[in-house]
Amino acid sequence: MATIEQAVLNINKRAEQMVRATVIGCASRIIKRTPVGNPELWLFKNNGVYVDYLAYKDPPEGYVGGTLRGNWQSSISNPIKTTTNRVDKTGVAATSEVISTALKIKIGSVFYMTNNLPYAARIEFDGWSTQASAGMLRIEVLETAAAIRANRMKD
Repeated sequence: MATIEQAVLNINKRAEQMVRATVIGCASRIIKRTPVGNPELWLFKNNGVYVDYLAYKDPPEGYVGGTLRGNWQSSISNPIKTTTNRVDKTGVAATSEVISTALKIKIGSVFYMTNNLPYAARIEFDGWSTQASAGMLRIEVLETAAAIRANRMKD
């Protein structure tokens, strides 16, 4: 009986490791896909035509890109419903949070990754960014699901 119990424990441990690795990989790639604001790429609607933003306006005073990338927040059991002031051009801080949170995943855990900035959905669904015109999250979720299916087919 002890060997069956040990086998179950080993299977659960391995399953948790696989889920953690998948979550960390997927979430990290979402963060990397998240555009970092670059005023040189911004467009401005002038008389119904989109033109170079910097030809008409200066970037907002004190503007630093990386707020969207920095607002990816990770949690288990309940989604975070607030924003953060974190500016993270490289994604290192947001990715570190993902890793720290994902390492707590157990069988049955629900992992959440949220970005509550008002323009996050516009960038994801409305093509507001030339850097991520097809979104960031949807593409990664589809690619991760395809990789999981392909890996499952190998067995």
